[in-house]
Amino acid sequence: MVTVLDFQGNLCVGDLDKAYELTTEEFQCRQTLEEFADFVEKHDELTWDWSDTVGAAPSADGARSFRIRATAPDGTVSNFELRLQKEDDDKWKVDEVVFP
Repeated sequence: MVTVLDFQGNLCVGDLDKAYELTTEEFQCRQTLEEFADFVEKHDELTWDWSDTVGAAPSADGARSFRIRATAPDGTVSNFELRLQKEDDDKWKVDEVVFP
């Protein structure tokens, strides 16, 4: 859960470099920092208040998922999911951000 909170905090203050550091090596192979910045700009709900975060049980491959409900200052609500994977250094990192 610490990774989720750190990821959110970095996105909220616009520190995309630090948010990107919290992603897996696989994520970084799929998406450069520049592409990640474009993704965050396209999905500005990532920078909204994460008013509800619910973790699911680990999947068969050991990944953890968190369902996020984000609320904009104007009250608009968006839902998305963060999927985390444990890396070799035994730290959880964001492997995927999924929007419905």
